[in-house]
Amino acid sequence: MMNKGELIERVAEEASISKADASRYLGALLETVSSELKKGEEIQITGFGKFYVRERAEGRQKPPDG
Repeated sequence: MMNKGELIERVAEEASISKADASRYLGALLETVSSELKKGEEIQITGFGKFYVRERAEGRQKPPDG
């Protein structure tokens, strides 16, 4: 699994930009997606996927071991 740092590195390489710029762009993208989802909006990026919030039934929680 790729972590955020590795993703930033890869974006920087693919786009021939600095890691600092890649970090800013990724941060802006994630903030925008998060903000829109919080407003109940859906985001579709053709050829990539669709982001949306799905309501789930409340699950049972396991009590902590004590």
